[in-house]
Amino acid sequence: MSKEAITEWEHVARIYGYDDLAMGLARAYSKSGYKPALQRLVQGMEKHARGAYFAPWMIAHFYGELDDRDRAFAWLQKCYEYHDNLRFLKVDPLWSDNLRSDPRFAELVHRMGLPQ
Repeated sequence: MSKEAITEWEHVARIYGYDDLAMGLARAYSKSGYKPALQRLVQGMEKHARGAYFAPWMIAHFYGELDDRDRAFAWLQKCYEYHDNLRFLKVDPLWSDNLRSDPRFAELVHRMGLPQ
């Protein structure tokens, strides 16, 4: 259901006024497929995050989906520093297995004081 997912994210971007992001996302998907569109989405999110708050957990999630663990954990660290909502970190299906299997995930869970 990748096409539907991209369409939904495109819609969300437009709702929040990120028309440039929505257009880039649609172009990337039609030209290259799901993963390149996801890459375009997360790069656009990072760009907008430079000028205003943009949920770091969302950016971390997409980097996890792209299997870019270093960037995913850099954004999870920002979540931790900003006291962003990670209380369900251990059980939320949003976090892919490729992140859960990384030792940095267990370390973050420990730092947050969540039960091991």
